[in-house]
Amino acid sequence: MRKFLLIDDDALFRRSLSFHLEQAGYQVETAGSAEDGLKFTAEESVDLILLDIGLPGMDGLEALRHFNDQVGAPIIFLTAR
Repeated sequence: MRKFLLIDDDALFRRSLSFHLEQAGYQVETAGSAEDGLKFTAEESVDLILLDIGLPGMDGLEALRHFNDQVGAPIIFLTAR
């Protein structure tokens, strides 16, 4: 089963998207901040990262640089922009 990491500060959006992805057969882990996502990927591997650009604290663009250095998984940006 493919494992996704969904990083978004909107809790309702995280719950909704993770529910639909799980219904499609994926395992989904979630984080509310880039920092929490980086902590998660330091301990566990994922197959795909879904990353919000407009995060509080470390934004998605800065997080992208860290994920590219530390994680070999593809990254898809999510944004309301």
